[in-house]
Amino acid sequence: PVPPNVVWRQDVGLFGGPTAPRVRPREPDPALLGALQAFHAAPAAARCPFLAQLDRGLRAAGPGLLAARGTWDLLVRLYEARGRDVPFADYVWTWRAVHQPLLRLLAVDLPDARVFHATSTGYAGLLTALAKARLGAGTALTEHGLFTREREMEIFGAGWIYRPPAGRANPAHERVFKGWWRAKFQALGALTYGACDRVVTLHE
Repeated sequence: PVPPNVVWRQDVGLFGGPTAPRVRPREPDPALLGALQAFHAAPAAARCPFLAQLDRGLRAAGPGLLAARGTWDLLVRLYEARGRDVPFADYVWTWRAVHQPLLRLLAVDLPDARVFHATSTGYAGLLTALAKARLGAGTALTEHGLFTREREMEIFGAGWIYRPPAGRANPAHERVFKGWWRAKFQALGALTYGACDRVVTLHE
């Protein structure tokens, strides 16, 4: 049962839920694409200053962003710089899988609250960082274990990210795609830590 002091609840589907209606993609602002490229190029700990700009730009671009020509051109540039050891089709689908839940979170209308509390980094932490960037809200994180490290262990053994055909292991695939997912959660962790006014752990 929902406790009596709870006055509002919203569930956010990251990978499932209703499919967004098909929309004609409109070209994103060149400044947004530049900020996206800079965000991808920056070390994880240096990405916090980009968040407010990206939040405004990505919400303005709308749900058709992943299908826009400018986004495609950016993806090609990143592939040529980083991913040429792996098939382009695999790179494209991984790009979509990595970015789709982030775009869903950016579309969330945050409540007008004074304080936001996340119980982990990752996706929950990103919403908390968005609350700081959009609303100037107070923010807190309670670490119940190190979420980023737990995701790294999960990714290391994950077959769903890349499972080579029998007898045809491909170290490049393993390095690129699993490294990509690890880097994503490292970046989300850095954004959360950078945005939170208080970080509390269960013990030293």
